[in-house]
Amino acid sequence: MYKSIIYMDEKSITESMEKIQQQYYNNNNKNSFFKKSQKIDCATQLCQSPDFHLETAIKNTVFILPDSNRIFFNYGIFKYYGNPENYEVIVNYILSLILLCISKDSGFEFHVNLQSFTISAAERYKPAIQIFITKCLANNTEFSKLLTKMCVYNTPSLINDISRLLKPMMDAAITNKIQFYSKSETPEEIQNIIENQKN
Repeated sequence: MYKSIIYMDEKSITESMEKIQQQYYNNNNKNSFFKKSQKIDCATQLCQSPDFHLETAIKNTVFILPDSNRIFFNYGIFKYYGNPENYEVIVNYILSLILLCISKDSGFEFHVNLQSFTISAAERYKPAIQIFITKCLANNTEFSKLLTKMCVYNTPSLINDISRLLKPMMDAAITNKIQFYSKSETPEEIQNIIENQKN
């Protein structure tokens, strides 16, 4: 399914999704009490727009940095279109990238940009994380051992609360491999991983 790589700059892809999202909210008043279900409904409808291309969105959300074993995941793009109808497709693509890194390098790094991530987002996307963990176990993989480092950028101020929410689902072996970078540290750190090839 994913043969050609179609990268767009983040601004271009988010602007096109923001337009579709705005149309949704123009037609449906924002809910104060049912934000979670409305955000999922908005993402689902966005994916049904003729202007939206799931393959392009996924490839711009998660990708291997050139000449490295570093997988980069951008929540800032995922949040627009991630919903229960496409979680499995997204998870399968992430797993394919991990397996590709492992086949070439016997290990991988995972870099996650969590800009604008909140506790409600953690709650909303728990099913996607559970699908990921279930598929890892089903494949009898040892991703937690083969993960050499996990870097989290734009770490939310409520990261301790978010961690408590997600920790029960995570392998304990991963905890010591996570490095958090604040919003002020993030630009330099991301620039470093993009510019420098794997040592």
